[in-house]
Amino acid sequence: MNRNTTIYFLLFTLLCLNSLNAQMTSIPDQNFEQYLIDTGIDSDATINGQVLTSDISGVFTLDIKNYNISDFEGLQFFTSLTEFRLTSDFASTITNINFEQNTQLEIISILEAPNLSEINILQNINLTSLLVGTLGSSLSSIDVSNNINLTFLSLGHNALTDLNLENNLELTFLGLDNNFITFLDVSKNKKLTNIQYRDGALEHVNLKNGFNDILSIVILTGNPNLSCIQVDNVVNAAAAGWSKDDTATYVDDAGSPPTAGEDGSFLTCGGGSIDDLFFELGGNPDEGGTWSPQQFDGEGEYTYTVSKACYPNSTATITVELIPDPDAGPDAGSDDPLFGEVGSLNLNDLRSGSSKFFSKSILVDSGKWFSDDIEISEDGEVDFPNTGAGAAVAYSFTFEVENECGVVDIAEIVVEVNGFDISEEVEISICENEEVTTNILNDALIDTNFSGTWEDENGDKIFGPLGTYFYVGDNGSVTTVIVGKIPDPNAGSGDELFSVSGAQNLNTLRDDNSNIIADQGKWTSLEISVTEDGEVDFQNVEDEYTFTYTTNANECDVISSVDVIVKISAVLSVDNFLLNEIVIFPNPAKEILYIKGDLSRLKNIEIYSITGQHIMTVNKNLKELNLSTL
Repeated sequence: MNRNTTIYFLLFTLLCLNSLNAQMTSIPDQNFEQYLIDTGIDSDATINGQVLTSDISGVFTLDIKNYNISDFEGLQFFTSLTEFRLTSDFASTITNINFEQNTQLEIISILEAPNLSEINILQNINLTSLLVGTLGSSLSSIDVSNNINLTFLSLGHNALTDLNLENNLELTFLGLDNNFITFLDVSKNKKLTNIQYRDGALEHVNLKNGFNDILSIVILTGNPNLSCIQVDNVVNAAAAGWSKDDTATYVDDAGSPPTAGEDGSFLTCGGGSIDDLFFELGGNPDEGGTWSPQQFDGEGEYTYTVSKACYPNSTATITVELIPDPDAGPDAGSDDPLFGEVGSLNLNDLRSGSSKFFSKSILVDSGKWFSDDIEISEDGEVDFPNTGAGAAVAYSFTFEVENECGVVDIAEIVVEVNGFDISEEVEISICENEEVTTNILNDALIDTNFSGTWEDENGDKIFGPLGTYFYVGDNGSVTTVIVGKIPDPNAGSGDELFSVSGAQNLNTLRDDNSNIIADQGKWTSLEISVTEDGEVDFQNVEDEYTFTYTTNANECDVISSVDVIVKISAVLSVDNFLLNEIVIFPNPAKEILYIKGDLSRLKNIEIYSITGQHIMTVNKNLKELNLSTL
């Protein structure tokens, strides 16, 4: 390989690398790409649906005339663009131009593009001049609320019906010839010097911005419906040389704008009047407006309109709907009942399918339940009784729903409740000497309106001893009845009790001296009188007494009794007690008990309750005993 060959190879390699690294922008519209070729922007000069991004990124101006471009895809990559002009674009399929990515734009001019219906300039905050005149009927709205730096705005020869200029405070020129805007408000645009709106649909104009003295040109002719022009000063406006039709009048105080309130809705049973609808409007509607239609005729939309000179009409709509008939849902008769279970259950949950015993999945209006078969709460709670192992029991209910119009709907509901499942069991008790009979077992099943067979644990149909029995119902369910013995009464044990003299209750004395829990019964004694309640008045001497405690008879007429011995200690109750030269006072004591005398041989003091129960032992400070904590 010679030197020249090497150079050619390197050049070829560099060209290939540059080609691979070049970024391309898609230009699908051939007319758009032709314009770029004709103006020398597209460097490859070939209609191939693309252009080098580097060719367009530094372009500042596009001035396109007579190219009939349908699709401006690729325009978003002209990131340096400050001026865009489009003239005589009659392409039938062009509908919108999006300038959202062209944030450096300062000037936009679009003339003669009759099929253009949308222009997006929401992100073009640097825009100072906007001229759009499509000469068509497709462009009915344009949003300039974010274009706060606009000074020149010409939107004549379109089909605009509304225009909000409250954010365009830098505006000096406004042109709106040949549009359908009926109300124009420039009260916030205090720098305006020139307003032109010829041959349009104007009805009201508000020029009252406080700076009418700099508003040198106002042309509003050719608006036959224009009746009111609000201005700063009527005399100055008339002398300013502004142009208007004779039917239009200058007004300097038009008052506040009308308000029809806010949209609302109205539910009715079918009756009503047009006047009722006024009270369904939201906000604070003005009175004296008109309704369309003028007469109330049931369901539909009714529009309230308030008119006032120098302002556009204010409207609000009331939607009238008939209150629907109540829905109690379908019946559930005996041929297609709901199914419940023993115990507490809510019928609404059962019917809707949200109960664990669900039968249906029915959503109905709120209502009230009635039944002659079983008690039912207002919210539909029922406590179904246990019907044993027999056939299912059917309960009839009426579910009633009433709407605001007094219309009532009723559903008749049958709920079948089964008896015990195979896993259920009942425990009963009988007397030890009593034999098990079918009547006793049937009583355990609560409901005897069924047929079936009884068996013992061995499968035999033999009755008599205590034990476990099974009832097999006709529906295949099985109920277990466990028959046990009614327990004998318990009189407790015959432990010795200790007490002191005076009035005592034997039941309380027994509870204090032991943990015996005995059945209810009666105390008797051959040695001392005892009341029905077990009250005894022991003499103040040391002695012991024998009592008999006998329980009440249980349902099997069985009783139980036990003898209890009570030992009595005498109580010392003098004010000052002298024993071996020891004085104890006061007696009785509540908080401090004082002891005086020769205590040298006294080792400790033990304290007992009046019933003989040991309470405490004192080994120190024997002269004063603190009894307040006892």
